[in-house]
Amino acid sequence: MAARKGEYLGEGMLKDELRPEIAKFLLTQKEHFIQLYGGRGPGKSYTTQKTIIEHCLANNVEFCLTVPTKKLMDRGALKKWVRKVMFYEFPQLQTRYTTEYLYVRRNEDESWQLLGHCLALSGADEDSKNDSSLFNVQWLVWDEAMRQKLEAGAAEILIDLFLTAYHTIDRDENRVTAIFLGNALNKLDPLYALFGVTMGDLDKPGLIKRTFNRVSWNVPVPPDVENDNNNAFRKMVKGTRYGDIASGHFNLAYGELIKEPAADEKVNSVYAIEFTDDGYLLIMPANGVIYIEACNKEFAQKYAQKTYTAVLREARRDKTIVPMALIMAIRKALSLGKCKFTDEESLLTGAARLKTCYNIAIL
Repeated sequence: MAARKGEYLGEGMLKDELRPEIAKFLLTQKEHFIQLYGGRGPGKSYTTQKTIIEHCLANNVEFCLTVPTKKLMDRGALKKWVRKVMFYEFPQLQTRYTTEYLYVRRNEDESWQLLGHCLALSGADEDSKNDSSLFNVQWLVWDEAMRQKLEAGAAEILIDLFLTAYHTIDRDENRVTAIFLGNALNKLDPLYALFGVTMGDLDKPGLIKRTFNRVSWNVPVPPDVENDNNNAFRKMVKGTRYGDIASGHFNLAYGELIKEPAADEKVNSVYAIEFTDDGYLLIMPANGVIYIEACNKEFAQKYAQKTYTAVLREARRDKTIVPMALIMAIRKALSLGKCKFTDEESLLTGAARLKTCYNIAIL
């Protein structure tokens, strides 16, 4: 669904204006899955922490921070995540931490109140089934969700584990709000596909993308942060790769993967792969190069000489599972620099689907 009029939030707002807008956004969306991404400086994480802790204290509910592994949880990820905001925003509260829980109280005469949890996604399926303490969780958070560069397929597995944890904790009550936070690092992160964010959306600060039960906001860097003449570090890195990332601009160094067949180039054959979301990839070998294009059903039916399905249970006589020879051909072409995507949208979509279904790492 395209963004509707009035949904370009935050553009031109100063830092002190934007942070209340982030808090309002988190508390007023009808969608249960919220993604905030962009450059460094708007206060996405800090404002999210402050907002959900205030909400939990006022409504006697709890939040849960998710981390990829138990190792990170055991290293005190929960305490590290909230320590700054607890110090500055809630100095009246006493805190007590374990690796899994955050407790608070106002004075020594009060009992400790459970406020926050930490859950390792690598053990989420097992732990959440056996842990009845999560019944009062109303916020499930994945911070820096788009930060880590993971092996092929690992990001998709973590997303599945997050969704499993969400479903187990929420128990179909539509009670829990999930928040994904991240900076502008990797255009090919599969979370963008989960939220329906396209290549064109990524470079539009302030654009909100809404799909069913999901909303995504590219939070712009405020001009008083971006253009602060007193910020020596920002001035130093301006124009560098890191400076671009800090300002919310994505790494565009994927040009070698994007190329269309020449107008006079003869395509040997055209194969289509059908996915469960009704999306298709066209696979087009030509002169030693494999071209890949994302398309819709009608386009695939018009041009594909043979169509395969990515899901075994959907295979039938006229639409068999993708043959291993074709998968290996794509892998070989990638290793030789002979696999090209016809445009950025095909690269984003194709990268997510090939990693998910065939463990093919594009980057």
